[in-house]
Amino acid sequence: MWWPPVPTSRADTRFSVFFHQDKARVDFSDPDATGWGHDSVEAWSERDGRRTYDEVAAAGLVVPVLKWYAAMPFKLLDPRVLHRVVPGDGDRILVQFGTKEGRTGDRMLASFQDGLLHTLRHTARALHPEAVAAARYISWERVEGVRLPQEVRVDLIAPVVVQDAQVVRFVGWRPSDRLPSHLEKPPRS
Repeated sequence: MWWPPVPTSRADTRFSVFFHQDKARVDFSDPDATGWGHDSVEAWSERDGRRTYDEVAAAGLVVPVLKWYAAMPFKLLDPRVLHRVVPGDGDRILVQFGTKEGRTGDRMLASFQDGLLHTLRHTARALHPEAVAAARYISWERVEGVRLPQEVRVDLIAPVVVQDAQVVRFVGWRPSDRLPSHLEKPPRS
């Protein structure tokens, strides 16, 4: 399993996501109060409330992955997403996100079990032009009536096979008491 260099123990991190605005951040409990974030456009990093640039590459790898797997069950419900039931199997749906510059967007094959997202086979072009992965949603947590993913295990299928190439765990989901501005990029130093 891959995890980039982080300023403190993984047990001391807090992940925040704002599903409606496609923004997320990870806060570390290090003495410098390091934070990494990602909006729908770019990654950013901060220390003591000031924007920094030395950890943007790591933030750009970690935060979008966490955001993507946490939000995907809700993104699938977006009316702008094209859904097609796979013939002969009502529990599998082909999902296609829009196009950009004439190129077809990401394609996914979602399967469901007991009404919950179970497996999401998807392209991973950011990793490699021919990369295909399968995310298995292992467990869920109910928070104020909403089911949120608790554990997601991601297998790389192509160009090579890697079982559990990434394991994403979300522990202790709760509604945030912070304002959405907490997810905004800090001003440039």
